[in-house]
Amino acid sequence: MKQSRSTIGSASLYAAMVVASVTHDAAAQDADQAARGDTGVLEAVIVTAERREQKLHETPTTVAVVDPELLERSVRKINDLAGFAPGVTIATRTYTPAIFIRGVGSTRPIGNQSVGIYLDDVYIARPFGAGLYGSLPDTQRIEVLSGPQGTLYGKNTGGGALKLVTVPPPDENTAWISVAAGDKTNEARAYGSAVLVPDVLNGSLAFAHNRIDDDIENVTLGKDVNGLSSQQARGLLKWTPSDTLKALLSVDGMKSETDYVLSSVIRADRKVRRTFSDIDPTQDYEGWGISGTVEKLLGEHLQLKSITAFRDASMIMPTDSDGEPGYLSGFVQDLDMRHLLPRKVRSLSLELDQQRVLHHR
Repeated sequence: MKQSRSTIGSASLYAAMVVASVTHDAAAQDADQAARGDTGVLEAVIVTAERREQKLHETPTTVAVVDPELLERSVRKINDLAGFAPGVTIATRTYTPAIFIRGVGSTRPIGNQSVGIYLDDVYIARPFGAGLYGSLPDTQRIEVLSGPQGTLYGKNTGGGALKLVTVPPPDENTAWISVAAGDKTNEARAYGSAVLVPDVLNGSLAFAHNRIDDDIENVTLGKDVNGLSSQQARGLLKWTPSDTLKALLSVDGMKSETDYVLSSVIRADRKVRRTFSDIDPTQDYEGWGISGTVEKLLGEHLQLKSITAFRDASMIMPTDSDGEPGYLSGFVQDLDMRHLLPRKVRSLSLELDQQRVLHHR
């Protein structure tokens, strides 16, 4: 009987030691997570699909979000979205994409689009150059809105909309640069921010360079073609004079050159692709834009937002469709585009109990 009591006492002591050990490990893990700022709760994803900030799971529309982690790892530009955003198909023409969402899209870059592209709520009227948007390191996220979005975004959104959202200048001084190189590609990215006036004025500057080497031999012209080189930059100024008023000024620009080839053949040894076109395929693109956004909180549930923007772009786009000498099939586009968004009041929204009851565009 004494031996049985001893055995029970030993088992109880062992169980108490195990419970104490588990409790200690759990407490240590909680302390470690707290030190890292990891509470074990999923962070809410904020989107502006309905032209106001709200949580993704509270948005009554189909939205896919490409977050900063995916932007850093795999999606460096709009052309990379295919395969990462559900239902998105992109026929890439270097920096001029043909975007389809759920099978609805357009292949005519010179005409009205079926999928609207928005850069910080500024409509990009034509997709020329838009394939490289998102390369700048201050891109916070890309929102993919599926289905017709005419109610909030107007025409040219029958297939949906792509929204590129830029991160405002942070309240800290920071700077970094990254360089990467591969067999036929190289890139450089840089970002810097500064507090110009504490709690009032902040600024940031972002830069991106991308290069893809030529990989097709043009027998007629005696040179290699099908490469790409682009440089982009964006500067931001954020002004917050009070808790109820903030303004953001954005200036961006891009210069790109490509000699993209539409038609080529593969040599018998499959090592080099060839084209026989006698037309120089060099395409030059230059574009820039400026926008100003002012947000004023008029009451607990009432906010006024105004967006004014201007964009300008020009490019020469020779295209040889057959890849043979003599220019049997093709065209040349010489484009000069200007787009003004002079709307004084972009949106007026009234919210009550997390539900918007008034919206005017």
